[in-house]
Amino acid sequence: MSLPSSTPSRRYSSTKYLIYRKLGDFPKTHFLRDLLDKVLERYGAVCNLGDFLRRRSAVLALLEHAYITSRYLPFRARREDYEVARDALGEALDVLRCLESL
Repeated sequence: MSLPSSTPSRRYSSTKYLIYRKLGDFPKTHFLRDLLDKVLERYGAVCNLGDFLRRRSAVLALLEHAYITSRYLPFRARREDYEVARDALGEALDVLRCLESL
């Protein structure tokens, strides 16, 4: 099963937007965890972001790999991987919405 490339792309864009709002710029990187660390650094421990990063680190690494790999090669994941990633992205969306409301 292929992970939809648009979903991780949207998370990257949302994360970059949050950083841009605080800094006026954002890091040029493909590493979602680095971007989210910057968001945590700028916004502080609000909206359960720190907890999300600790609990979902492995899934975020999978999404980074899928995002980077899919630019050059097809990325295939098992159904279980997709379901875990989907759940984590839903949780990330809740965190990002909360941060946007600040």
